[in-house]
Amino acid sequence: MRSHVGFLSAKVKGGEPIMPTCQHCHRKWTYGNSIRKMFRIKKRCPYCSKVNYITAKAQWRMNLSSLFSFTILPLSIFDVPIKWVAVTGVSIILIIIGTSPFIEEFSREREYLA
Repeated sequence: MRSHVGFLSAKVKGGEPIMPTCQHCHRKWTYGNSIRKMFRIKKRCPYCSKVNYITAKAQWRMNLSSLFSFTILPLSIFDVPIKWVAVTGVSIILIIIGTSPFIEEFSREREYLA
């Protein structure tokens, strides 16, 4: 079952989101493992130590979700106090980082965006 929120597609099974799965040993990663390895291209499995790569589809979804950080630009144009712009910006960044493990999908080989 898939839950669709705009262009983001979160995988859901039994009411809880499905975390990325190693394509070598087929074990699910924990939320913490995904967050710790978030900014790496080669994601080494904590269980079997083999390298996984993010699929092109997941890279595309992550890139689109990062565009939400630009929603704070109009706030500075309309004389919104800098305090609120900063709070909004930090909140958006935390939401993007917090939800990225649910967007990740792995493959055995590196895939490039077309």
